[in-house]
Amino acid sequence: MKPMPMPATINEKKPWTQGELREATSYCLKLISEAAPDEFAKYVYKSLPHWIGKYPAQDFVKLKFNLWDIPSREQVANMLELLDIGTFVWDLAATWHYAPVSFYDQVGKDVPQDRRSLEFERPDGLLEHFTTRCREKLRFSATAAAI
Repeated sequence: MKPMPMPATINEKKPWTQGELREATSYCLKLISEAAPDEFAKYVYKSLPHWIGKYPAQDFVKLKFNLWDIPSREQVANMLELLDIGTFVWDLAATWHYAPVSFYDQVGKDVPQDRRSLEFERPDGLLEHFTTRCREKLRFSATAAAI
């Protein structure tokens, strides 16, 4: 059997689809959580300090919506609660623009300052360069919408 020829340039390589990348990432997280559960838990609790003593770190691997599903409002609300994202996000869909920094200002307000990681305080240094963002739209697959 002949090996498959390598692409001449990186541009010829077929890009991963969103679903493929998502499934690969989920599977890698599952493998990591099984191979090094204590270290995995350390990073989950560092990122989600409100989970400490409330949820097992292993539950983080299960946090996702299927690509073909349209989640109910209750499912989305539950996910927002698990990720400690406030109810203010329900109002964002009705706004034409908003300041991304305010999102991070409101997330995790109930977590004591000494239990927040540095990554939590500044999750994306890029946000400092932007003051507003255009309205974002949610998109669902044609199959999910048809169902």
